[in-house]
Amino acid sequence: MFGKALTVSDMVITASINDGINIEMAQVAPVVVTCVMDGSVVKQVFADEGIEFISEGGLLGVEYKRGADITEICDRKAMAKQIRANEEENDEMKVLGKGS
Repeated sequence: MFGKALTVSDMVITASINDGINIEMAQVAPVVVTCVMDGSVVKQVFADEGIEFISEGGLLGVEYKRGADITEICDRKAMAKQIRANEEENDEMKVLGKGS
């Protein structure tokens, strides 16, 4: 297994109060996370810098501290897809750079 850094900026979580009220909270700022990979599968995700979510209007918020395991709130398949896309883009840039 190995780790890959990924910048995430559009995560959303939902908090449930009394099993009847769901409050959606959006990520406050882009952060770098480390995705622990097993081949091309994301197994775990850690918030390197921490990550903060806040509801619309700022009434409710959740903060994960630096280094927190945030695997449970992540879309691991989407992250794996984003990592592959980043790698493909980097490969394309290397090819373009060699052609000059």
